Amino acid sequence: MPSTTTPGGRPDFLRRLQEIREDPQVKALAMRRAGDREIAHDALQETYCALASMSNPEQIRDLRAYFCRVLIRQVYRLRGQLQAARTEDFPGLVDVLQDATSDLSRPAEPSDETASRHVLARWWLDHLARHRADLTGKVPGRSPDRDRYRKLIVAVAERLIAAYGAGVASDALSNEALRDEYPEWFAAGECGSGNAQQRFSRARTDVAGLLGSFVRPDDLRP
Repeated sequence: MPSTTTPGGRPDFLRRLQEIREDPQVKALAMRRAGDREIAHDALQETYCALASMSNPEQIRDLRAYFCRVLIRQVYRLRGQLQAARTEDFPGLVDVLQDATSDLSRPAEPSDETASRHVLARWWLDHLARHRADLTGKVPGRSPDRDRYRKLIVAVAERLIAAYGAGVASDALSNEALRDEYPEWFAAGECGSGNAQQRFSRARTDVAGLLGSFVRPDDLRP
């Protein structure tokens, strides 16, 4: 299997990436999945750019196979297949995302899986940044300070994505974290324990709904 690095350093990695991008079989794969020449071209280019910006490409064991995996995900993203129609289509989305990073005692992932997490997280964070105002506006305003609540939900989603990409645990959706961020709304003493638990539950649902608009659960599962 060809190495992704040589003593010459990064230029060889970029050359190898270019060869894979221009490979007729890889181009054919992009076209089959995209069904559209422009989407296939854009997916190939964006996959190349995403991988070219990686800081540790030597961790990828099989560059060609990994390029193809990222390419397919990029085609789906460009075709809009990461857009969720309804929150209920994503049962347990937040739980899946948290589970993907919370078990720090599990065996280390293969290096190409680690790289895949980084690329996906970067796409999702970029999407959130580009559409932050629109996404924030779609969050239900459940508290008297609607803007504060909406911004909190977006911030929690952002932290979960960043944690997923870094492969670390996140407590951003824990009752304690939510209460610390917005005690006037989530503190049990303010609204009674029953109402407090309902507010925590609704906050998790709102985070899942926001994430579900651009994240596919299948991309979070092994």
